[in-house]
Amino acid sequence: MYEVELTAIIKNKADVLRKLGQFATAPAHEVFYDDLYFDKKNELKERESELRLRKKSYPESGKITNWLTLKEAPFDQKTRSKPEFETKITDFEAAKVIFEKLGYELVIRYAKHCRFYYARFKNLNLEISVVQLPELSDTFIEIEAQTENFEKTDSIFKILYTFLEEIGMSENDLTTLQYQEMVMESRTK
Repeated sequence: MYEVELTAIIKNKADVLRKLGQFATAPAHEVFYDDLYFDKKNELKERESELRLRKKSYPESGKITNWLTLKEAPFDQKTRSKPEFETKITDFEAAKVIFEKLGYELVIRYAKHCRFYYARFKNLNLEISVVQLPELSDTFIEIEAQTENFEKTDSIFKILYTFLEEIGMSENDLTTLQYQEMVMESRTK
């Protein structure tokens, strides 16, 4: 699955949220993430891949789900979008132990708060999240769509860039830094 994604820093949060509300096809909802990233002797980092264990907590329902994700090297350097393989798992702690027993070490663990919006734009279903991390001062937006067909990624990117403009943002607001990098840097200050 190709995750076609733009990540940007929100500079005018009130305006962006108002415009997102105009596009939303369903009520927004919140999700809290507990993200753990693993690597073995920097093998994944060198390949620009990621192995993630994620716990999602839904405060409105009290539901908790766990996810295992592998992201391969970026297929688009400008946005750092990556092929992604994800599956739901039942036991978060057991998965963590399995990684450790296989020689993978925990590289970083951090919390993330997302407010999700869903929109239909130019015949494409978009998932939009407004992201805040307790350790970072900026607020981010992720706009994404997925496809199994690599040939469709260019046309999807065009739609995402147009949507970014529709909500009052531009390509100048994009960032290619990953949250892991930004959190690590914040912890060394």
